[in-house]
Amino acid sequence: MRSCGKGTYKALITIRGREVYAQKVAEKLGKDVAIYCNDLPLGLGNHTHNTFNALTDFVRSNAKTLLFLEDDIIFADRFNWDNLDKNYGNYEIFTFYTPRSLILPQDRNKYGIIKVIRSNFFGSQCLLMSRSFVLKLFSRLDKNLYLDTNIQRYCVTNDIDIYTILPNPVEHLDLPSSWSCKGRPHKSIWFWGDENGA
Repeated sequence: MRSCGKGTYKALITIRGREVYAQKVAEKLGKDVAIYCNDLPLGLGNHTHNTFNALTDFVRSNAKTLLFLEDDIIFADRFNWDNLDKNYGNYEIFTFYTPRSLILPQDRNKYGIIKVIRSNFFGSQCLLMSRSFVLKLFSRLDKNLYLDTNIQRYCVTNDIDIYTILPNPVEHLDLPSSWSCKGRPHKSIWFWGDENGA
């Protein structure tokens, strides 16, 4: 991968002890990935501290879109990450990783761009958000909630659709998370690297 587009700010959050995973993710996206890490204990405070700093830096930038990433992911080699802002920047929020519970049964074997069930939304592994969306979300951000919960509540309250693409170009890895030392991921409904469908 080379560039996600000049208009995209790339923010990657990680925790101490997982810097090697963060570097692997960053290497796939080019040199201009901002990595956010802190020394707070694992849990909500750690996550929200990194998230708030990432969103603050994006708001201060001139970028059109924010690619928000966590370090516990892998990318499908076949997916073209160039020009994300051009190809997906017209959506207010776009997720490149979706667990099964976010997709309606009739949509689970479709190819292409579809809406997710926003009332079920969770997972901030790989999100592309428009500037207008981030500014509105940021002004209402509840630091006592994880980013995905903030997004879910904001989208439901304001009738904003969340989109994804199937197959997913991102998979969630089984690594210790920011809220626990136990890895317990929700796998993608259909990762582009898989041979079989959903």
